[in-house]
Amino acid sequence: MPAQPVDATLSNQLMDSLDGSIAAVRNRALLLIGVAGALGNSELAAIRIESLKWNEKGLATVEIPFATDNQPCAVKALKDWLTIANLQEGKVFRSLALSGAVCQGIHPNSIGRLVQGMVRKAQIYSPQSYGGHSLRKCFT
Repeated sequence: MPAQPVDATLSNQLMDSLDGSIAAVRNRALLLIGVAGALGNSELAAIRIESLKWNEKGLATVEIPFATDNQPCAVKALKDWLTIANLQEGKVFRSLALSGAVCQGIHPNSIGRLVQGMVRKAQIYSPQSYGGHSLRKCFT
């Protein structure tokens, strides 16, 4: 079964279900960057800090602008994640130990499970219908 898209409404529901943990900060950035950049599992997992190019409009690497209204801002979420995780090089999105310690780069297959977990936590019907490719489905 093809992955269902994560549109703006669902994205907002998922954001509302996240807590204040380091995992929630990472997941918020991953979700918003994935949707804003129409990126899939492999593309998200491959992003390296060294390849990020910032400008006054936002993130230029994949041309993601700062949010201009009350919508969640992917660029701010990414900056928050990089700051709280104290990341300065290597993979942007990392796995986390149960203790919350930041580990190695996240595996592409883990992104689909993270999206399903967020959908489940937000109590959205049929979480198995969503996955990592749901983040770019609304653009295809």
